[in-house]
Amino acid sequence: MIRRKKNQETQATQVQLPPIEFKPRASDPQIQQGLLIACRSMEQYGAALMLLAHAFRSRADQIMLDYSQQGAAVRYRVDGNWERMPPMDRPTGDGVLVIFKRLCSLNPRTAEVYKQALCPPNLLGTTGSWTLRPKAFPPANAS
Repeated sequence: MIRRKKNQETQATQVQLPPIEFKPRASDPQIQQGLLIACRSMEQYGAALMLLAHAFRSRADQIMLDYSQQGAAVRYRVDGNWERMPPMDRPTGDGVLVIFKRLCSLNPRTAEVYKQALCPPNLLGTTGSWTLRPKAFPPANAS
């Protein structure tokens, strides 16, 4: 058997994630750390970070994920106008929503209608908080 050395061109490139820090609202630091570890272990964590970072940099004051059977349409509200972004496939969109719900201390398995939840992210020294207002819509794999 012949083994080849991998050169730099054939190695998968790593995407650098934006420097966003989350501080979930939890009374106990161990619960807070557990939430962060659970979110970081999901494969959609990078997509959630990229979505938030792009929204921050675009000056978006709202992000809307509009779910359908096939995927999730992404829209940002910038200066009062809704701008379309590239859509996500359904598994990625579902995972992003689960991450956002966990970070906001909401139950990812339930569909709370307009339950306001705050989560303070920190991006490049900019602090603030964002509100998650999920609307009821069954996940793609619901039977």
